[in-house]
Amino acid sequence: MFQILYPSMQKSKWLLASLALVLSTPSQAEYYFAVDATYMDTVTKFGDGAVKFELAPLRFKFGQRYEEIGWEIHAIAPSDDTGTHVNSGITNKFELNGGLGVMITASTPNRNFYGGLGFTLIDTDYSVISGGTTLTTTSTSEPFITINFGGQYEFSKNTRITLDYTFYHGSIDCNFCVPNPNLPAGFINSDPDVRLSTIGLGFSYSF
Repeated sequence: MFQILYPSMQKSKWLLASLALVLSTPSQAEYYFAVDATYMDTVTKFGDGAVKFELAPLRFKFGQRYEEIGWEIHAIAPSDDTGTHVNSGITNKFELNGGLGVMITASTPNRNFYGGLGFTLIDTDYSVISGGTTLTTTSTSEPFITINFGGQYEFSKNTRITLDYTFYHGSIDCNFCVPNPNLPAGFINSDPDVRLSTIGLGFSYSF
């Protein structure tokens, strides 16, 4: 009887030992939360010229990395600025009401460098101002293509400082674009092409 039970007991010990080893081995996956202070250089290109804006929204990130691949959800806080149309000289106002995006991410094995590709839903209000009066405005929510790359410095086991560049590209629906007499007959101002070039400096905590 003992001879029958002994091999079974040995197998059980090996199984328990293997299970304990698996449970005690730290996972390669990690969740992280980050917050960035950003500088966002915004260019809106109309058919008859462009307007530049400078924004500084906070950005919040939550994601998971497993080895070199992962995912990330990010949210952009509100920010706004005014700029002057290069041709008409009319004051324009760009209001970023917020943004919510998702990306597939990749990083080096040591996670010092990373990048991502995805989409961000950008909610904006765009106004044309003349004589202190808002003449017309457009509101929209559009998915912007999002490309990101950057680096991070780990100064403790769970905390890192991050520095990255993110490019958002899309367009906003224009409800005040009308034929321009200064352009060829039949030319209609198209929806403005919007490019957000963003530098972010932040703090990341992994768990």
